[in-house]
Amino acid sequence: YQLSALLQPGVTIIVDPIKSLMKDQYEGLIRQNMDCCTYINSSLKSAKERELHTLKIIRANVLFAFVSPERFLIKNFRDSLIEMNKKHKNSFSYCVIDEAHCVSEWGHDFRTSYIRLGENAKKFCVIQSNEIDTVPLIGLTATASFDVLSDVQRELELKENAIIRSDSSDRPELIYKIWKTNDIDGSPQSLGQAKQEILVDLIRNIPSEFMSYQKELTGKKKKHLALKNFDETKYFKGKDKSKNTGIIFCPHKTWLFGVHRIAPKIQKKFYDFNIGTFAGSSGDNEKEAIAEAQISEENQERFIANELDILVATK
Repeated sequence: YQLSALLQPGVTIIVDPIKSLMKDQYEGLIRQNMDCCTYINSSLKSAKERELHTLKIIRANVLFAFVSPERFLIKNFRDSLIEMNKKHKNSFSYCVIDEAHCVSEWGHDFRTSYIRLGENAKKFCVIQSNEIDTVPLIGLTATASFDVLSDVQRELELKENAIIRSDSSDRPELIYKIWKTNDIDGSPQSLGQAKQEILVDLIRNIPSEFMSYQKELTGKKKKHLALKNFDETKYFKGKDKSKNTGIIFCPHKTWLFGVHRIAPKIQKKFYDFNIGTFAGSSGDNEKEAIAEAQISEENQERFIANELDILVATK
């Protein structure tokens, strides 16, 4: 969608479901020396900041604008989009809905703003074209079943021939392994404790696990998937782009297999590792929520910059 946006004269608005995803794509453009982009999300603390970022959009000072689906429900933002066309004579070229499966999986539950997303985009994102009446919608997803795609198509009111998908979902570069836990009594507490111990052993043995994988690929058609310059003895000790990192996904932030339990456990066992955490902020204490969000944002940047050995995160 980025290439398509660069080839069109209007603004492309991108709807992202989570702030960290928005940040990742925005900073990805900046790293490619494309500063013609902006975003509006909760990291903009003041109304003045949000207004300045909105002005960039309606004055067409940018080609890429990242927003959340809830933004389309805010009257001031809607009015700005109408003003964009009527007063400033600017228009949109595309509306991109990233992680489009959220329209189906989230829209009917806790992100109801997704339900009217297609309708709102067509109503408020005015285009400048004699050939089509409404803004072209581009929904992107890598994790949707046929049923979910049909639901997305219906909710966004896409044409029957609008779905384009790859012939195969095979991902030969992914390896799946399952480790069985030996919890003592089958209780949630025992299971959580057993998972912790297995996880520590797994991290310790990951270099040898990858070594076995390397040997399996020797001489096979998949040998292009082998890790370049792999050194089992320096797996976590590389620098810059040669540094290996990992993410541990936890089902929640607390309790036995939560982010705040797992990260200290690993740090204690691997004291020379750089461990970071990433989790959504929560709770009634606004000060604590802001601090949590800042830590997560900093660790996201550190992980992308190869400054962390392991990131422990909620999914």
